[in-house]
Amino acid sequence: SCVDASGALHTTTLIYDGEGGAASVMLSNAAEYVYRLARFKTYGQCLWQCRRIARGLDAVLPREARRMLESHEAALLLAGESEVDVAAWRSATKYTGGYHASSAQIRWFWELMESLSHTDRRLVVWFATGSPSVPVGGFAASASGFTIMALDSSRTQGGGDLLPTAATCFHLLRLPRYATKARLERAVLLAVRHGSSGFATL
Repeated sequence: SCVDASGALHTTTLIYDGEGGAASVMLSNAAEYVYRLARFKTYGQCLWQCRRIARGLDAVLPREARRMLESHEAALLLAGESEVDVAAWRSATKYTGGYHASSAQIRWFWELMESLSHTDRRLVVWFATGSPSVPVGGFAASASGFTIMALDSSRTQGGGDLLPTAATCFHLLRLPRYATKARLERAVLLAVRHGSSGFATL
């Protein structure tokens, strides 16, 4: 038996008797039962979900086109680029809310990105976009691009610095106007390491 997404209980017969009914498991058919149970748990139980995923994938990328792709090419299309090229990311970034490429906070932000490990860079991307991978072709090729928006540093919570937030659907990072590089680094790392889904609220 298994429960589907709607909460309904379904019972599946794994071994049949000679008359088409459910057979009892005995020593003579135990090996067949274990085989069928394992197949059901790993394949049959999630068959309807797999069919829906395949249908959705067919709508986005037809099966005929997928047959021409190598496995690593398909993974790239589905998951994006795992390497975060900071220079390319920086050149594709737009600024709003009063920030400019020459703003101190923007310089500090990119200096931090250059100094971070690959893992932490991906956390920043994940925080701001909802995905740990850069879009295929980089942010320059993405319809959303990437934007850093200034927030007023006077808006604080409990007397401390306001943490960065994000609008992941728009690849928008809201970065408060921190007074020092150290405060910016502390706030950014705190936000991305403890809230890397990007849905923090003010």
